[in-house]
Amino acid sequence: MAVVAMGISRWILPRFMGSLEESMELYLLCAICVMMFMLKLTATLGLSMELGSFTAGLMISVHPKHTHPTLTITESVRDLFACVFFVTMGLHI
Repeated sequence: MAVVAMGISRWILPRFMGSLEESMELYLLCAICVMMFMLKLTATLGLSMELGSFTAGLMISVHPKHTHPTLTITESVRDLFACVFFVTMGLHI
C-alpha cells in the first residue's frame, strides 16, 4: 500500500491536481476522490479506514503547491462537520 501511495503522490497526483487548480470545485472533488480511493484500498486490504484517510492526507500534503489550496477549500467543510459533531454530542447529553 505504501508503494502505491508513494507512486500516486509522486507522479500522478501533482499532474492531475495541477490541471484542476483553475476550478476550485473540481479541485475539492479530486481531493475527496483521492481520500475515497485510499479508504477503499485500505478496506480491501483489511486495514482500518483511518489509515486510508491518513495516507490520503499525506499524499496531498507532500507537495507544498497543493497544500495551501486544499486547506483553503476544505476549511468550510471542516467547520460544517465540526458544527454537526458538537450538535450531535450536545443532543446526547
